[in-house]
This record gives sequence, C-alpha cells and structure tokens, in this order.
Amino acid sequence: MFVNPSKILANVQMNFTVSASFSALNFFDILQTQGKYQRVSCHTRSLTPFALTLDPRPTDQPPFPFVGGAEFAGRISKDSPIPPGCPFKPGDRVFGSGQGAYAEKIATNWKQLFPIPKGINYNEAAGLFVTWPTSYEALVGRAELKAGERTVLRPRERSIEIFTSFGGAGEWCLVHAGAGGVGLAAIQIAKGWKSHSSTIGVTL
Repeated sequence: MFVNPSKILANVQMNFTVSASFSALNFFDILQTQGKYQRVSCHTRSLTPFALTLDPRPTDQPPFPFVGGAEFAGRISKDSPIPPGCPFKPGDRVFGSGQGAYAEKIATNWKQLFPIPKGINYNEAAGLFVTWPTSYEALVGRAELKAGERTVLRPRERSIEIFTSFGGAGEWCLVHAGAGGVGLAAIQIAKGWKSHSSTIGVTL
C-alpha cells in the first residue's frame, strides 16, 4: 500500500509536493526496478554552471513496492504547504530529485529543488539534476580537461581515465556509452568547454 504524499508531509516539515510534468529515465532507475541498485553516497559539492549543492545523504535500493523515478520537473502544487525558509511558492517552475518521480505528484525536500532557468522547458529541465552535474564533475572537476590530455569517460563503469598526449596541443575526449543521459551530457560539455579544437570520440 502506497503512502499518500499528504501523510508524509504531516511528519516531515522540510517536504512539500510538486506536480511532476516530466520525469527522466536513468540507468540507475532501471537497476532500482530490478532490485540491483547499490548503496552510494551523495557528497555536498557546489557544481557550476548550475551551482547545485546536494545534501549529504545515502541513496539506497528502495524496498519493494516503491514508485520509481528520481529526476523530474514540474510546478509546486497549489495545495502544498511551504516550509519555513523555503524560497518557492505554489505555481513556481522547478526541477530536482526525489524518489517517486514517476507519480503525478511527488513529496520531496525543498532543498533538492531548483528554479527552472528561463528558456528551458519541462522536458529539458527534467534531465538536469543528475546527469549534467555528474558529467560536469567527471570532466571538469575530476579529469580537469586540459590541452594536451586525452580523457576517457566510462559512465556505466563510473570511471575516468586521463592520458597525456604528446602528439599535439588539442584535447581528446572519448565518451563510452554516449547514448545515455550522462554520456550525452558529457559530449555537450566536452564540445563547449573552453577549447574549439577538442576532438571527441563516442561509443554507443
């Protein structure tokens, strides 16, 4: 039996409801539905260009039965309570994360939400919270894309390899599983990152 979001809100002051318009489908969502998702840790970190700051919290394989989905975009529900200190109001367009994004409404912590930038629709915003910061941190934060280096990103293996290139001054970036959410974001970030001479290779 699933718990109505209103019952959750009665006990958690930080939560309120969002009417989800679009939800993303990620590789880990499939693993969750198969009961194969592992425990990982989300570390607090500021990521540009969206300056996301994630609360440190464990992310587990949810016990069955559960509502799937983690990334979404929508509007703050008109009947949602607004916790103290929350900058949002009913009707605001937001994107974010919370378990149960495939439902019509989701109860989530307001600190896991961010306003949708102007010019971005719900469909585009639904995939911003997990995939883009993951790719950005992998390529820019960890690999530190630089001229003269070759970078190999393997999203499904959660690994990054950096090789020194002695053959030229341009950057090389190879993205494995480039058809997935993290891979697609990585390709776009690599194309736009500082240098127009970057060479990007992709495997599907």
